[in-house]
Amino acid sequence: MVAKRYLIVLDLDGTTLNDEKEISPATFSYLQELSRRGHLIVFATGRPLSWVTKYHEQLKLKTPIICYNGALIKECPDSDYDSIVFPLKKELVLNLWNKFKKHAKNIMVQINNDLYMEHEENFFEMFPWTRQYVKDYHIKQGPLEEILDVDPLTMLVRLDNMQYDRDLFLSAIKEVDDQIGIRFWLEAPFFEVYLKGVSKSDSMLLLAKRYQIPPTRIIAAGDAENDIEMLQSAGISIAMKNAHDLVKKCATTISDFDNNHDGLYRALKEIFH
Repeated sequence: MVAKRYLIVLDLDGTTLNDEKEISPATFSYLQELSRRGHLIVFATGRPLSWVTKYHEQLKLKTPIICYNGALIKECPDSDYDSIVFPLKKELVLNLWNKFKKHAKNIMVQINNDLYMEHEENFFEMFPWTRQYVKDYHIKQGPLEEILDVDPLTMLVRLDNMQYDRDLFLSAIKEVDDQIGIRFWLEAPFFEVYLKGVSKSDSMLLLAKRYQIPPTRIIAAGDAENDIEMLQSAGISIAMKNAHDLVKKCATTISDFDNNHDGLYRALKEIFH
């Protein structure tokens, strides 16, 4: 065990993974080395557990996994801790969708491998990274009030285009519950609904407290809007070269190389040289 253990929290898409959805050999080897030194490598993603498990297993990590942007902290089978879940109540989701649906194109909510959508749509064409997992999903389509029978972990609303009124949706959630937030995507006509106090950042800080690691020894790396809070909360934060400019403004450092050229590996190497 190292004298000063770091909590290293890593986004996957656009950060740990290249555009082929692979961990490069250099990054893979270095993450294993950091883990052997006693540092805690934690993946933090908006994706479901089924999508991230293989990378966790490839690296033989024993750390928790943060999924659904913090709505699930999944523990390893041999962990002394229980997994933590922060679901969205079904009634809340239905209430919000009734307010959104006049101004939105579709909705997708998910828990584990169950997807619920109001309108028929090729979800897997919208998000190419999901295609290899299509066989694992159970898709239910129809009026949400008729098909939704669970409290989901994520709620994603699709809009017609990027020309939409943010204030309209923000006002709608205030009418329903002031403990709900919206995370607008920066480069696509989607937004996510989430519980305030549930994010990659909140889950990261919860784990830091558990492992008694101060913020000064938290390293976070990411590239997208759902990484901003995490980058702001970490003592050392890496925005990828390929990140949106708004994300870069929130980090303490920007990688010299992008996710296709070992940007994460090189940035971590600079820190632990």
